[in-house]
Amino acid sequence: MDYVRGRGFTVIELSIALIILGLFIAGAASMYTIYTYRIAYEQTIESVDQARNFITIFYESTGRYPCPADPTLPQSHLLYGQEQCRTQITNPCPANIACTTDGSRNADGRTGAGYGAGGSDPVMIGAVPVKTINQGLANVDIQARFAFDGWNMKLTYAVSEIMTQSSYGPLSPAPPQLGAIDLVDEFGNSVIEPASSIHYVLVSHGQNNAGAYTRDGSVLMPGCSTPPRLESENCNRSNARFVSALQYHNSGPQYYDDIVVYGRSFARSLWRRAAAAPGGQLWLHNTNLENVGIGEADPVHKLHVAGNIKAEISMISDDDRFCHETTMSACMEVEFIAGSGDMCPDGHVATGIQNNSLRCQPLLPSGAFNIDCPPGQGLRSFRINNVGGVEFDPAIDCATTGP
Repeated sequence: MDYVRGRGFTVIELSIALIILGLFIAGAASMYTIYTYRIAYEQTIESVDQARNFITIFYESTGRYPCPADPTLPQSHLLYGQEQCRTQITNPCPANIACTTDGSRNADGRTGAGYGAGGSDPVMIGAVPVKTINQGLANVDIQARFAFDGWNMKLTYAVSEIMTQSSYGPLSPAPPQLGAIDLVDEFGNSVIEPASSIHYVLVSHGQNNAGAYTRDGSVLMPGCSTPPRLESENCNRSNARFVSALQYHNSGPQYYDDIVVYGRSFARSLWRRAAAAPGGQLWLHNTNLENVGIGEADPVHKLHVAGNIKAEISMISDDDRFCHETTMSACMEVEFIAGSGDMCPDGHVATGIQNNSLRCQPLLPSGAFNIDCPPGQGLRSFRINNVGGVEFDPAIDCATTGP
């Protein structure tokens, strides 16, 4: 009887099969790693965009930015996500919040105690104050997950402290030019003009989590500056300077996997729409800290104009007169309304303004007149009606005299 003997794999064949299987597994693992990174990256982009949007709405609604939250608190803590501000800029920095003037600028123009060496304005660094933003935007549907990146770590939030002051409001918001945070590229060049003028920065510390706080806030992930890397500037919390660079995941000093977004106002650097404006009308107010000159190089007033200003249907000329808008005639001196202009003669009172002149009326009618009180009474006061000098009808107030 013929039969076929079973034959197994030779060592060479088995080796080839294992190599092929290994390549397949390695390729699949690599694809899965890329896939999971892409998911986390896209979720991070969504989170920072939402956080930036909500912070901007908070500023537009309240006139200020929120202070950072304590990044070390877990979500179960009563103060989790609540902003931590200081009422005076000279007070100690709130617990676990970094306050620094290193790398910032003197945006408010003031100097002295509390504003740092050379007058630089402080920057506060912590976590996104998600609860404070939720409370400030009660009518907005907000999901708290925008405070975390795609790697389940808390976003870092840095803000120019002077723009968080509670003295600002919707009708008097923090001036946009008060931003004091700097942002540079991988070569150390500032990416904004003027330098150190950003309002706030949001940072995801990327896939390696270097410098990021965990969701429960219990651990500051190690490796922020050891070994030193380009991204170390974003997590050292020692200055007001941040880096926005190209992604570079190879080991070495140029390693960078952070995601950084910032907020800064450009369109409203000088003028801002007033929230109290009636429907259909545009009211603007000046947000500049100093004087503004229009046709005037050296303004000495809050708004100093060299020339004419149109005010609805009239013109205000540069010699302080209100005139007709097209003919610039029929002008009226401002001094007739308020100031030290022409006055009525003695014994006369002003009853109006006509043809750029005061209309004056005698206080009393001309000629003598008698006022009599009954016997035993004396005159206490009298009132007359002297309309156009025609009517004279005194109202007499007499009172009993003697004991």
